[in-house]
Amino acid sequence: MDQELKVKVDDACRAAEEFTKLYYENLDRRRHMMSKYYLDCGVVVWNGNGVIGKDMIQNLFMELPASESTLTSVDSHPILDAAVGTQQTVLIQVAGFIKFQDKLVQPFQQNFMVTAEGDKWKIVNDCFRFQEVIEPSEDAKPRLH
Repeated sequence: MDQELKVKVDDACRAAEEFTKLYYENLDRRRHMMSKYYLDCGVVVWNGNGVIGKDMIQNLFMELPASESTLTSVDSHPILDAAVGTQQTVLIQVAGFIKFQDKLVQPFQQNFMVTAEGDKWKIVNDCFRFQEVIEPSEDAKPRLH
């Protein structure tokens, strides 16, 4: 890997760790501040329901019950300049568990596309989805011969 790409990958990993730590702390403890993480034209798709713009996004978060999030994995990679110009942009993929007030713990996956706006990361797109555990069918299970 050339040095320039290595630096971008390292930067993306560092950004993902810092960003997700702040994002989920605010989701769980300071929900009223969630819109500050999004571009004015940011998009959220929450379990198949989409909203656009900071005000709509803030309303979405304020309607959710209190939560506790636990992350099990965070992965990221840079979106190269050819795709977005000179603005630093990172794709972040998260998996974990979330517990909403008086509900069972649920596994989830979330994908963010974040871009640098000055010295802050802002979300361009955010896709959150609860995950269901599906048992494999009999013909999909591995067999020993």
